[in-house]
Amino acid sequence: MAIQTAIPLIAEYDAAVTTTKIARAAGIGEGTIFRVFADSTE
Repeated sequence: MAIQTAIPLIAEYDAAVTTTKIARAAGIGEGTIFRVFADSTE
């Protein structure tokens, strides 16, 4: 769900999109993103 939510945000904000914006849009906690994606290279 977070990835599907992130795609339009990336299109809108490019590299300026934050995990906070993605989490809020997906309705999940930001910590959930960090648990799933251990670092920014995944």
